[in-house]
Amino acid sequence: MINNNINEEKILSLSGLLHDIGKFMQRAEIENEDNFDKNGFEEDKNLFAVFKNGYYGYLHTAYTAYFIDKYIKDINLKRKILEISASHHKVDNIISKADKYSASMDRIVDDESLDAESLEKLEKIYGNENTYKKIRQQSIFDKVDLYKKYDKGNFNEELKGKNKIELEKIDYENLEEIFPKFIESEELIPKEGNLLTDKYNYLWNEFLKEYKEITKIENFDTFYNQLSYLLQKYTSNIPSSTINYPDISLYDHLRTTAAIASCLTNKNDKFILLEGDISGIQKFIFKITDSEDKSKVAKRLRGRSFYIWLLTEVIAKYIISYFDLTISNILYSGGGKFQILLPKKLNRNDKEIDISKELKVLEYSINKWLSEKFDGLISIVFGILVEDFNILDKRTERSYSDLLYRMNNKLQEKKLQKYANEIISEEDFFVNQKEKKEPIKKCRICGIKLKDNEEYICKECQIHEKLGTHLAKDNKIIIFSKSDIKIDNKEIKNLVKVDFDEFGKVYIARNEDLEKNIIKVMSDENLLDILKVNNTKNEIIKGFKFIGDTVPKAKEKISKENLEDLEFEIEKESPLTFEAISKLSIGDKKLGVLKMDVDNLGMIFAMGFEKNKNNSEKSISRIASLSRNFDLFFGGYLNKICDKVFENWKKEVKKLEDQKLINIVSKITNIFYITYSGGDDLFIVGPWDYTIELALKIRNELKRFTGYNPNIEISGGIAIVKNKYPISNAAEIAEEYLEKSKNLSTQKGMINVFNTSLSWEEKEINGVKYKKFEDVLNKAKEYTELVRNDSINRGLIYYIYMLNKEYCDERKNVNPLYIPKLFYKVYRTTEKSLADKIIEDLVTNEYFKEFKFIGSYILEKTRGGM
Repeated sequence: MINNNINEEKILSLSGLLHDIGKFMQRAEIENEDNFDKNGFEEDKNLFAVFKNGYYGYLHTAYTAYFIDKYIKDINLKRKILEISASHHKVDNIISKADKYSASMDRIVDDESLDAESLEKLEKIYGNENTYKKIRQQSIFDKVDLYKKYDKGNFNEELKGKNKIELEKIDYENLEEIFPKFIESEELIPKEGNLLTDKYNYLWNEFLKEYKEITKIENFDTFYNQLSYLLQKYTSNIPSSTINYPDISLYDHLRTTAAIASCLTNKNDKFILLEGDISGIQKFIFKITDSEDKSKVAKRLRGRSFYIWLLTEVIAKYIISYFDLTISNILYSGGGKFQILLPKKLNRNDKEIDISKELKVLEYSINKWLSEKFDGLISIVFGILVEDFNILDKRTERSYSDLLYRMNNKLQEKKLQKYANEIISEEDFFVNQKEKKEPIKKCRICGIKLKDNEEYICKECQIHEKLGTHLAKDNKIIIFSKSDIKIDNKEIKNLVKVDFDEFGKVYIARNEDLEKNIIKVMSDENLLDILKVNNTKNEIIKGFKFIGDTVPKAKEKISKENLEDLEFEIEKESPLTFEAISKLSIGDKKLGVLKMDVDNLGMIFAMGFEKNKNNSEKSISRIASLSRNFDLFFGGYLNKICDKVFENWKKEVKKLEDQKLINIVSKITNIFYITYSGGDDLFIVGPWDYTIELALKIRNELKRFTGYNPNIEISGGIAIVKNKYPISNAAEIAEEYLEKSKNLSTQKGMINVFNTSLSWEEKEINGVKYKKFEDVLNKAKEYTELVRNDSINRGLIYYIYMLNKEYCDERKNVNPLYIPKLFYKVYRTTEKSLADKIIEDLVTNEYFKEFKFIGSYILEKTRGGM
């Protein structure tokens, strides 16, 4: 028996979350279940209209009703849901409205019912029987259009609209399945146009098996969350609609319908979109002083970054708990930002609550707490917009994208004004510190004022170090709770607790350490959510979250003899220090510090679906799907990319027969340290040379993930520094290089390395032709080999590098006076056939303009450095 006193909003959310579960069953042809009689439902033509060629207008609602009747165990809950959910196609019904607003459609007929024109179009492609059981999901990125055309290379116009997502569950161990495949690809199994019933049937049975395991959960919120995660796992690659353009997943349609339904109670004609944006993240993460123990800098950086992720999640979950809503109301959370859909007003205990007023109080309370805890280093800005539901209807001139555009402007304005609303909790907040009689004790690590009960290192820095250490462990579980959960700390090894005071508690443990306590934890009344990190296996906990958590660890102790001049030994299972990572470079032993983010992301969300002026294309479910997919890539798949580049590093080490590095290969788990990632950006530290390789791989995989859509691009900046260089300063350089890469051209899609900007693709910028970065990198590698085997003198490379510095400006404009000097030096120092090749490469093929990068790469890679 569900033991919560469940409010109307939660009943509606659950009804919305399940309202189209019948589509899943129908396409799987689940007709052998006991007591399910499809023909019996078809007899009621008023509710379940039947269309020709296998299209049953509302038949899937019969499956929905059957599922709820059989698999929702709580009788009272079942009755309430059936009354709402199974009748969702009655136009005046709340779920019907939420369903319509989610899809931005005024829909009376069902997705599987078609007008003659649409039906004829699909029949030409898929045949005239059971068409909706043959259609795969389209890539959500195919519709993004900022007026850049698919023109050449991989960006072929023929690809547009032909990228299909395979019908598979979300599986962290097999994330290749998130990538779209070309419609004519041999990789699609079965081939496009064939029935997908067997795949649907397999997925349905797997889903049902896991679903049955959660039916005994008595806490409504825990049951709801686990169900939502199961739907995410099994329906993210199932199209919600199989007509028109099937690019929105069933999961994104279900979760946004659930969110909207919860806002339609109390005769609400308006809803609230709340966006929270944490400010000061960069300063917070990198505010680490040069302490005497540099061996822990990497741990603390990762711990501080993870703390920001936790803080974002805690605040978002606190808000929905405060208003007693569900996780479906959280449309997005990550990267220091969250979006929540809320009703304009609520009734609680016969009292009407004005949500906008409450949110302003919450914003004040959270900022007061942050100010007291971190001396104002970080704060949060709330963007609150109250809007008519009609904005979600395609018949109106405005759209949900317009709302996001206004939200972005509102947040920017509030950030500029944030000091006007600064929290002043002490009378002497702005008093000059010199006027105070007693000296202020500051934390040795972060430099903030120590509390009365703290000495040397503040409590928060101690927690951040623990988090950084714990993130290196596998099989992590994250528990979010309102207040302390009744678990025996002595029973659970290495349990880390992060206290957010009134806003909640977080516990982090390994799955195997928590195993005996899982049922107890999941039954606790204070539980808000429980998640596995980067784990979608069928286990008791169904919740999962993908996080970029690659950390290079020592499989066994690494001594000073293992890596040359290593200052700090690294114990088994401990993360590698930045010093150790730098020594994994092939060539000069330096660090690469990489920052990347997606170009024009705000414009993509606000205007990316503008072209056809069809507001149904700018629906809340489509935007939600876009957000989730970006997070899927930067949160989960980024780890896989790091693994792939690590494998390439191992191959080069073995090829070069570098014995010291060969001995290290078996002792480490990776070479990259994801300091933070999520949403649309990342910060990664690694060996300088393979950080360049990683940046290229990330960009190429993002292009593959987005179906080579030229409207979606990423830019990057890489700082290459000595291992003792302060990482905070290196981060600033990487940020500066990132901005340079973006500002060089309105087209963007650039990377800046060695303080020179290069283009991912061959293109013309300001009258200058830029070569493709991959070609430039390959040319640098080619010449590196020539230097290594003594075919070219290293001094010649340095000479050409200096020529480039003198005769080529920052924008690659070349003064041809370099040519006679180049000819003279090359033919004087190099064998003729090789000299001819050098001249052809640099002059005829114009690689000279890219020699700031090429020369720097060769000189660093061949150990001598600059």
